[in-house]
Amino acid sequence: MSKSVLFGYFGFKRELQLATVEEADALFAAQVIESSSTASTALERLRGW
Repeated sequence: MSKSVLFGYFGFKRELQLATVEEADALFAAQVIESSSTASTALERLRGW
């Protein structure tokens, strides 16, 4: 996929960058923060990740 096709979906480079950061934030929250939130100790949180 070329850059021009990507920009066609998002309009501007800045919008593409913001969408990328937002998606990365959502993935991090789901895979790291939420998965370790049920552990009772810091060591369990570290091992669970």
